[in-house]
Amino acid sequence: MKRILLPLSLALIATAGHAQLGVLTNGGFESWTNSVIYNTPATWTSSNQNEWYGTALCTKSNDAQHLSHSILLENEVLSGDSLFGYAFLGMPSEADLTGFPYTSAFDAVTGFYKCNTVGNDTAFVIVSKSFGGVPYPPVFGAIYGNVSSWTAFTFPVPTGPCDSVFVGFVSSNPFDGSNFNPNTWAMFDNVSFTNTGPTPAALPNPSFETWTDVSINDPDNWDTYNTLMVSTGTINVEQTTDAAAGTYAAQLSTYYIPTWGDTIPGVLTNGIIDPMAGISTIPYAAEPANFSGQYKYVMSGTDLAEVQVLFLQAGSTIGGFYLP
Repeated sequence: MKRILLPLSLALIATAGHAQLGVLTNGGFESWTNSVIYNTPATWTSSNQNEWYGTALCTKSNDAQHLSHSILLENEVLSGDSLFGYAFLGMPSEADLTGFPYTSAFDAVTGFYKCNTVGNDTAFVIVSKSFGGVPYPPVFGAIYGNVSSWTAFTFPVPTGPCDSVFVGFVSSNPFDGSNFNPNTWAMFDNVSFTNTGPTPAALPNPSFETWTDVSINDPDNWDTYNTLMVSTGTINVEQTTDAAAGTYAAQLSTYYIPTWGDTIPGVLTNGIIDPMAGISTIPYAAEPANFSGQYKYVMSGTDLAEVQVLFLQAGSTIGGFYLP
């Protein structure tokens, strides 16, 4: 694991510097705010956690068939990319649908839904159970149409013993995007397994009553990759009391994320990070003579940190510098 420590006034692909005529807002990183960026249903894995692009496609709804809440899954197009909402018990992979431990006998999945699937788009209820590592044929229960009242669904599941099961809800077909529509949505509530014999054990959080807030602590007036990184259990811009002046500084780290198969650098910018479109600039009208700050740096191998300052006018670069 590589770590880069950079407590300094840093502007990466931004528009300003700490200067004689234009002091950066919160250039000393003294002001930080802890903000909830999304919430996710407890025990379920949601699209918010795995594919966060600044828009929640899995949200808690107060429109419930049972108790107080349900789950709302939505489609969205961001920078030309089609995204759908989902919630899973277990985890899909390219090879199979990995389930969670479950041993009760059951022969159907049931629950309630509302939806508006636009055009030929279709939402799905997915169930796949396994025994001894051998999966049964998975069930893909289609949910479609404009259904404005809570409506029961029941989909039969292959009979037989099991020791794990995968349960998933998706707002659009995850295997064929040809009918994807950004206006499609689907809601689910009160999910359970049924059986012709003994009553199966309840699913965890079956009515989506319990949700977990996911928050980050970012320096005010600066943007980071923390909103993208938090789903991995790691953030790479942190508040530190190892400061050159004042109480706090910003510490940037580079991490390899195995689930992504990629190395993610710590990025801190006074611009605005769009996960799909890159980093945009902010308005700035001063004419600074210099850029200054203080830093610490721990290098691993041949890795390099950098500071980049850009000044633009009418979209064209008119000045700046790059410091490796």
